[in-house]
Amino acid sequence: MTVRPPRDDERLFTSRQAGGRFLYKIYFLVFLAGIVSLFYYRVTNIPSDHPVLWLVITLAEFWFGVTWFLQQGFRWAPTYHVEYPDRLAESELPPVDVLVCTADPDREPPSIVANTLLSLMSYDYDVNKLSYYISDDGGSQLTFHAVYLASVFAKSWLPFCKKYSVEPRSPQVYFSSAASTSGQTGQSFRQEYDKIKAKFEEMQERIEKAGRTRSVPIETKYEHKGFKEWDSKTDPRDHASIIEVLLRGNGVDKDDEGNPMPTLVYVSREKRPTSHHRFKAGALNALNRVSALISNAPLVINVDCDMYSNNSQALRHGVCYFLDPKESHRIGYVQFPQSFGGITKNDLYGNGVKRIYE
Repeated sequence: MTVRPPRDDERLFTSRQAGGRFLYKIYFLVFLAGIVSLFYYRVTNIPSDHPVLWLVITLAEFWFGVTWFLQQGFRWAPTYHVEYPDRLAESELPPVDVLVCTADPDREPPSIVANTLLSLMSYDYDVNKLSYYISDDGGSQLTFHAVYLASVFAKSWLPFCKKYSVEPRSPQVYFSSAASTSGQTGQSFRQEYDKIKAKFEEMQERIEKAGRTRSVPIETKYEHKGFKEWDSKTDPRDHASIIEVLLRGNGVDKDDEGNPMPTLVYVSREKRPTSHHRFKAGALNALNRVSALISNAPLVINVDCDMYSNNSQALRHGVCYFLDPKESHRIGYVQFPQSFGGITKNDLYGNGVKRIYE
């Protein structure tokens, strides 16, 4: 039986190699010749005076040469990929488990974790096929408090994002942007915008106040049974497992407009001084085990707790690689590079790592 190859209009992504590669290889050879010549000169002309200074300069030049050579692996044959998420059938979208790891409420403030989580929960994707698992390796009541408040705010934030096609969907970034209200002039939007912003600011204040006082208000503890896990003193390096389901998917929990919410689970794995916890690798292993018992999705996405999603379509773009009729059998891992904002006004040295998106 002959299998017909997929037509171009059936592909979910295409790839093409960048032009000008031959010219770049010429540049590479010329530059390499210059580096080799410099090293040859350094080795054959060792000065009798100031040998220490010569050694320091030579080692510095050697290190810069090595780093330049290693970077050529990314520039030798650059390839551009174009995804077509509009060709995805809603009924064929696979379930996805989203894993988020945090470890220290002092180094990774709970407010940042909450905003990252809200940006991920707002993906333009079937919420019945999304499950979120957050690993708190610090076993902190402050982090659980922030995640709980985020789960409450999400019931207002998710329908607002979908109704007005909000971008980006991290509320902290969205409300701090001057362009957050651009293109929206209706009175109803203005009213909802002010209302949702007030809710967000209240959530932020509650999270930050708990961080300043290092405690969760008594009235908040009565809102969810999970806070009972911290009734007794909990050592972040010696405690039993804590697993709390904050949102139940499959239509059990609903947002303010009656739409289903995704699954959200808080996990703080067991830790004992006598057992090595393997840092983030151990946290991901624990999340995989928990998610296998609850949702067991065929696809898993891992996101850093301090990196919000700046594109609500990102998950659909990633899924294109795993469902493509021609190349999906060769793909098991897709990585989205990180980019950074707010570094300097002009980012002269490219520390924002935004060039790869341009």
